[in-house]
Amino acid sequence: MKYCEKHKPLHLEEVRSASSRGYGRAWQKASRQFLAAHPLCVKCQEQGRYRKATVVDHIVPHRGDEKLFWDRDNWQPLCK
Repeated sequence: MKYCEKHKPLHLEEVRSASSRGYGRAWQKASRQFLAAHPLCVKCQEQGRYRKATVVDHIVPHRGDEKLFWDRDNWQPLCK
């Protein structure tokens, strides 16, 4: 995959497929469970709004670190 200088990825992890970065079936199941337990977007709540969370974000980017990837204390529910 080629990128021009203006649109090059911020990090090499961005050019790998989601599955190869760990976002396979196990992640899908875990993130669904996390969203069921944490249904509201934390950023919206900080602003007094209540919006349904649709994604699980890593607070500290894991950059391939599997321990950090699976650390639920490093997850936050966000809306798109």
